[in-house]
Amino acid sequence: MCKLFRKGLLTIAFVMVFLAPVSAVNTGVNTISRGGYVFIGEEGLDITGCIGNATLLAWFGPGSGSTSDAPSYVIDIGDPTSFYIAPGIFINKTGPWYQWYGSLPAGPVAVNVLEPYLETGIRSQATGGSVSYGNVPQGDFLNFFISSNMWTVSTRPGYDPSRDGFLSYKVKSPEGTIYSGLHQNRTYVIPLTGISIDSTYETWVPTPPPYNEKGWNTGVTDSSGTLIYGAGIYEVTVETNLNGIKDNYRDPAGADYTGKTVAYPQLVTIGSDTLSITASESTIVRGNQFSITLRGMPSEVYIIWVENTEHMTGLSKDQPPTLRATQSGLRFDPASGPYTFGGYQFQGGNGRTIKEDVPLSPGNGTLYYGRVSLSSTGSRTIGWQTTSDTKDRTYTIRAERGPPGPNGLPDIFSTVTDYISAEVDIRVEKGSVTIVSEKNDKAPEPEEELPESIPSTTSAPPTPPPVTLTIVIPATSISTVPTPPLPYSPAPTQSGGFVAVIALGGLAMAALFLRHRP
Repeated sequence: MCKLFRKGLLTIAFVMVFLAPVSAVNTGVNTISRGGYVFIGEEGLDITGCIGNATLLAWFGPGSGSTSDAPSYVIDIGDPTSFYIAPGIFINKTGPWYQWYGSLPAGPVAVNVLEPYLETGIRSQATGGSVSYGNVPQGDFLNFFISSNMWTVSTRPGYDPSRDGFLSYKVKSPEGTIYSGLHQNRTYVIPLTGISIDSTYETWVPTPPPYNEKGWNTGVTDSSGTLIYGAGIYEVTVETNLNGIKDNYRDPAGADYTGKTVAYPQLVTIGSDTLSITASESTIVRGNQFSITLRGMPSEVYIIWVENTEHMTGLSKDQPPTLRATQSGLRFDPASGPYTFGGYQFQGGNGRTIKEDVPLSPGNGTLYYGRVSLSSTGSRTIGWQTTSDTKDRTYTIRAERGPPGPNGLPDIFSTVTDYISAEVDIRVEKGSVTIVSEKNDKAPEPEEELPESIPSTTSAPPTPPPVTLTIVIPATSISTVPTPPLPYSPAPTQSGGFVAVIALGGLAMAALFLRHRP
C-alpha cells in the first residue's frame, strides 16, 4: 500500500498543476450526474454530484478491478465545480473513473469518460439515398445527418434541446460563403446552428415519406427569380465546441480534430442536367479490357454504344470493342429482339437507330450497345472488352439521352425533351494476344507471322580443349593438372585463340620453374 500511495502522490502532484482549464466555458450543459458521460476536452464541468466526499478519482486499467486491484491512475479533483477532462491525462484512460478514498474497495463510479466521435453525410429527400460526393439537379431537396456518441449530453440534468443545442452544421458555397441557415422555400430558412440530438443517428429535418419537400431546396429563387444557390460544389460538415471541447482537444498537429470534434467534410455538386464521360485508358493493346465512367444526374438513364461502326462486319479481325456482360446498372437487348434500346434514333443520325450504327455480328449487334442507369450519386463505371478479333483503330464511345423518334423507342425516354450526350475516344493498337483454350494445350500462335528468313549471326569459335604440359627440372618433375579453360572472348581466328592459351601456359610453367630452382 505504501508503494501505491507513493505512486499516487507523484501522480497527484502533476495533475494538480495540469488540470487547470484555460477558461470555464459554460454552455448550459455542464452539470454532470453521478456516473454520467463526459468527453475528452470538456472543461468547466460541475461534478459536485458525482464525487460524494471524495477528493480523488481513480482509474483501473483493463483487466483490473475496483475492489481488488490497485488503481492504475489517481488524480486530485481540485475544484469540483470546474472540472477539466484534460486530453493529456484522459487519452487512453477512458471508461469509468471511481471515487477514491485512499484504500480498496473504490467508491462508486463518479464519471464515465468517452472519446468523442462525430460524422455527417448528405441525403436526397427524393430518393432517401446518400448523395455525398455525388451530383444532384438544381431543385432537389437535400437533408443531412449526424452520427455521434455525444447524444448522451441530452441526458444531463437540466438539458433543454431548444436552448442547449451544441452541434452546428457548416455549409460552404463554391465561392466560400458559409451559411447559418438554408432555404426550404423563399421565405422559410432552416437554422444550421444549435442542433440537438438524443440518439446516435439523427437527421437535420424529417425524412420522407411524406417529407419530400422539406430540407434544403437547392432550386429556390429570390424575388427577382435568381437562384439563391448557384451551380457548383458545396461542402458540408458538422462541429461542436461543447464546453470548449473543440478548442481543447486538438489533433497531433494542433488542428481541429477531424472525426472527433469536427466531422469529415462531405461534398455535393449542384448543377443542371449535364453528362460527362471519361475513360480508364486512352490507348490500349487489343486483348485487354478498359472502362468508361459516366457522371451526371443521379439515377438518370442513358444509351451507350460504339458509334459509327456500322461499316464493320463484326467478324474476325473486324470487330469493335464489346460491352462486358453482367454489369451493375447495364442492360442489353435480347439477341433475338425486341430491340428496344437499339431502336433509339440518336441525335445527328438522320433517322438512323443505334442498332443501325453498329455491326450485326455477333449477337445481332447487341453487345455493342446497352442501357446504362446512373447510381444514386450520379455515376456509373462500365467495362468493355477487346480480343484478337478487335480491329486496331480509334473508336468513339458515346452516351446519350434524348426524345424518342417516330418509332417511340425507347419508352424510358418518353418524357425527355432535350438531347444530352457525351463521348470519349479509345485507341486500340496491335499487340500479342494469348488465347487459352480449355481443350487445347498447344502454345498459342503469335498474332503476326515472323519472316521466313532469319538473319545470319556469327558464332564464336569453340573453346579449345585444356592443355597438359610437362616440364622436366633437375631432381624435380612437375606435371600440371588440367584446369578449366579461362573465360573465352571471341578472337579473330580459332588458331589465334589456341596460340594465346599456349603462351599463357608457358608463362605459368616458367613461374613454377623459377620458384623450385635449387
